[in-house]
Amino acid sequence: MTTNSVGKRIKFVRTNNLESPVRFAKKIGVDWRFVPQWENDEAIPEMSALLKITKLFNVSVDWLKDGESAG
Repeated sequence: MTTNSVGKRIKFVRTNNLESPVRFAKKIGVDWRFVPQWENDEAIPEMSALLKITKLFNVSVDWLKDGESAG
């Protein structure tokens, strides 16, 4: 899967963890309707949502935001 945008990386994390948009949104504390908007690059998540994704799904902020590994 190409992960060349924040939205594509969010979708990668969600699908790789076998989460539906509804369950994914519930885990990070947002309305589920935001998830498809993020994944289609129609909206950008707030930093608080990005941080929850990184903590819950064990990915780095650098990778999620920029596609780069930390370090």
